[in-house]
Order: sequence, then C-alpha cells, then structure tokens
Amino acid sequence: MALSRGLKHANRYRKIVATLTRHGFGYIIQEVGLFHVLSLPKRLAADSNKKETRSVGTRIRHVVEELGPTFIKLGQMISTRKDIFPPSIIQELEKLQDDVPPFPFEKAKKMIEEDMDTSIDEVFSEISEKPLAAASIGQVHWARLKTGEEVAVKISRPHIKEIVEKDIEILRDLARLLHQRFTWLSFTASRM
Repeated sequence: MALSRGLKHANRYRKIVATLTRHGFGYIIQEVGLFHVLSLPKRLAADSNKKETRSVGTRIRHVVEELGPTFIKLGQMISTRKDIFPPSIIQELEKLQDDVPPFPFEKAKKMIEEDMDTSIDEVFSEISEKPLAAASIGQVHWARLKTGEEVAVKISRPHIKEIVEKDIEILRDLARLLHQRFTWLSFTASRM
C-alpha cells in the first residue's frame, strides 16, 4: 500500500479527501480506495455522489485554495501548462497567480516579533496591517524603520515548512497509490 505515512498524516489525508469530496471529486477518492483506507464516515462517501454544477476548473481552484500553500503552488505551476490542460482549467488556475488571500496581520506581527526577538514598535515607526502582496508561501508588508527608511517586510506563512514537507510526502504517496491502482492503464496504453 502506498500510504506508508498514512497514519502519521491521517488528519491531513482526511482534510484532503473531505475537500475533494465537498467539491465534487469524491468519485476519484472512491475509485482509488481512500474512503476505506482512512475509515471515513459513510456520510462523506454518500456526498461523493452528489451532482456538481460548477465547472471543473472552478472546483479545482477552490480545492487548491482550501488545501493551502503547497496545493496553491501546484495549481500555479499547472496554470502555466497550456500544452497539457484545457483552457477552462488554465483560466481558473491563473487566478491563483494574483488572488491568494493574506493571513491575518496579528499572526504576521507575532512572527516578526518572534523572529526579531523584540517588539515591532522597537524596530518600526510604522507598518501596514494590510499586505502589499500575498502569495502562496508568504506576504509582504510596507514598513518604516525607526531610522526613517522605508522597507518591505516579507513574512512566510505560519508553519509553511512543516506544511509543505507534509503535503509533499502525501502527494508522493498519492502518486504511488494512483500508479499502483491504475497500472492497467499503462499496460493497456503500451499495447495499443
């Protein structure tokens, strides 16, 4: 079974499965067999059969936005592959290039203070609460140092390293599981 770290990351797997199911991709989860492996509630499996009216591209974009930085970055990369994916999906995923929601300033402030080991007021005379830009792995705030210099303060998203490492492990596991589950596809394709 490809889910070697499945128990280690069971909560994250459940979040991924629930998000995919909520956005109309539960049939994939059923086909791969993850409902059984993760011992998910029957209600979630039943939800996987609901009819979805939104476009596939819109649903994919909502999934990656909900699942966070690693998946947003993956969606951004996919949005550049017009040679592989249909225009309807590309158009939705291109929205991830600009429309990534910021995280709250209180978290940013706390992270800055922890990183500098001092109060924000000791270093900056002003700092914008609203970021100049927000991306999948961080955001940038305008600030003025006590010396009068204007600076850009870049802050990584909270716990980004751990999140990305965990998600990459999960994506590798899922890729192996899909490969094992659908080896007949590569066998069939090679015989045509």
